[in-house]
Amino acid sequence: MGACYSVEMRVKIDPKSIPAATAALKDVADHEERYNANFMWEKWDAEVGHPETFDDYINFFLAGWKSQPVRKSIAKPGDIIYDNGFSASYGWQSIMEEAFKAIAPYLKTWSRLDVWGDSWHNYIYVKNGKIIEK
Repeated sequence: MGACYSVEMRVKIDPKSIPAATAALKDVADHEERYNANFMWEKWDAEVGHPETFDDYINFFLAGWKSQPVRKSIAKPGDIIYDNGFSASYGWQSIMEEAFKAIAPYLKTWSRLDVWGDSWHNYIYVKNGKIIEK
């Protein structure tokens, strides 16, 4: 049993911060036991390949499989919008939020993660380097 998600992540980031943000995402991905989750790395690696870049990790956390990759658009340099729609376990929302919180120290104000579920909408954003949850 699971939920249908629609997700948009707006990342406002200085390109110099991307390596540190990538390392933060890797840390979340490398510790699935923290979240009582099974990230299905064998299946993921076989279909998509193990994440290496910032975009690869965002693709992973927003459930971008080959059959349904995460869409990426550049609003302007350093202002990137990622979005996807997918089905996953109810717990995947917290994994997406943990990934966003991990990169928050590297993001500029008004970076934001919006998650829509079957009949709800939650979002968190960065303001002056801090996470604001709604």
